[in-house]
Formats: sequence, C-alpha cells, structure tokens
Amino acid sequence: MSDVVAAAEAAGRRVQQVLADSAELSARFERAIRDLDTMRVRRPSEDETIVPEVDGLGRLTGLWLADGLCTRLSGEELGAAITAAINASNVDAGERREAISRSIAGDDDPGD
Repeated sequence: MSDVVAAAEAAGRRVQQVLADSAELSARFERAIRDLDTMRVRRPSEDETIVPEVDGLGRLTGLWLADGLCTRLSGEELGAAITAAINASNVDAGERREAISRSIAGDDDPGD
C-alpha cells in the first residue's frame, strides 16, 4: 500500500510542477505580447536628418524629417533615404523581437 501512496504523491508533485511551469510560460508569453505591443524603435539616419519610428511588428508609426530636407533632395533621393532609415530601424526592431523570443524560452531578458 505504501508503494501506491508514494507513487500517487510523486505523481501529484509532477502535476504541481507541470502547473507551475505552465503558469511561468504563460507569464512569459504575456510579457512578450506586452513588449511587442509597446515596442517603438527609432534609429536616425547617419546624418540625423531622417528619424523613422517602427513598432514591434516593423510597421512605420512615425517619421520626422529635418527642415528643408525635401528641397535639398530629389524625390528619388528622399525616397531612398527614407527607405534606408526605415530599414535600419527595422533591423533594430528585429533584434529586439529576437530577444523577446529568447525570453519566452527563458534564454534571455528582452531588455538586453
């Protein structure tokens, strides 16, 4: 009878551990979703005349252009410069998304 009781107690401990692990994983997912929802990344262009802002999904949420920039560059040059700046911001956002993904697995802190 004691073997049955011991086995039942061991099974109960395993169930409790699975429940605790599940709660921790759920909390990590909630933090990841919050971090993605609130993420905003701004990386100015090298000359700091263009500052795009992207969100956690890489969508453009803001764009600031230096005064007079539109008259100094042709439309084609301006478009290329804006696109390059947005792409750079998306690289930074991608790195942050990777850190968030690692945090779900418990491998890293998204603040790194």
